[in-house]
Amino acid sequence: MTPIISLSEWQGKINFQLIKTSGINFVSFRTDYGKLLTQKDKCFENNHQQA
Repeated sequence: MTPIISLSEWQGKINFQLIKTSGINFVSFRTDYGKLLTQKDKCFENNHQQA
């Protein structure tokens, strides 16, 4: 079984180095919520770049 975590603005600031060294190989990002284009997860861009 491959460890996967799900990330969104609700996790706050993420320590991606810690995630990488803990054996987690995959992350799932929440990109948005709802039906409107303005309902974008506030941390998606940063989290995606940092991962």
